[in-house]
Amino acid sequence: MEGYIKLHRQIVDNKYYLSEPFTRTQAWIDLLLLANHKDNVIRIRGASVEVKRGQVGWAIKSLAERWKWSQGKVDRFLNELETGSQTVTQNVGVTTLISILNYDTYQSDGDRNGNKTGSKRGANGEQTGTNKNDKNDKNNTSTLVEVFTEAQIFAFEKFLSFIQEEAADVLKMREKFTIQQFIRLTAKYNKSVIADVLRAMHNEVKLLTKYKSAYSTCESWCRRRMQN
Repeated sequence: MEGYIKLHRQIVDNKYYLSEPFTRTQAWIDLLLLANHKDNVIRIRGASVEVKRGQVGWAIKSLAERWKWSQGKVDRFLNELETGSQTVTQNVGVTTLISILNYDTYQSDGDRNGNKTGSKRGANGEQTGTNKNDKNDKNNTSTLVEVFTEAQIFAFEKFLSFIQEEAADVLKMREKFTIQQFIRLTAKYNKSVIADVLRAMHNEVKLLTKYKSAYSTCESWCRRRMQN
């Protein structure tokens, strides 16, 4: 079987995505989705960590919680990937950097036969092209999937990195933030207010038993804080 499918990062927002323990195949796909699409710097416990394109900056413990695995199983899986020349894992102290080898191979634009399409970048950096299937999709509004700009995706990744560093318990809530919720939240409230509320949520002893939705809880607390 040859060719490509396009898998949008938005798939992680589906309620079923994190509902059960991952298989090894799911974990591999998840690493591809978590990998940075551009160079970035994240802060973890006060330390700056450079995460390049094609790298995943997640701690083993965090991946274990996300995949519902033991930390030992995550270690063994990453060792398998490294032995198979699929990744290179590096411990940088405050986190683990997982480099996806040949990352660009997984990010190429291809047709159903695996060939490059005739799409190109316009003056504004957005992709243009003459793919007939793309045109048909645009005419069929019932099948359109919401698309986010690179700036929105980048901002959401920074938001999740902040939560991982400053308010890790929020990531353990049953209903996690989606990118749509992040956009709505930051459109309504100042970033410093959101940051303070997320830290307060992390310090709430009953957070994981009393509250279900990260977004609903954060939005409600932000609203009350603004009213005081």
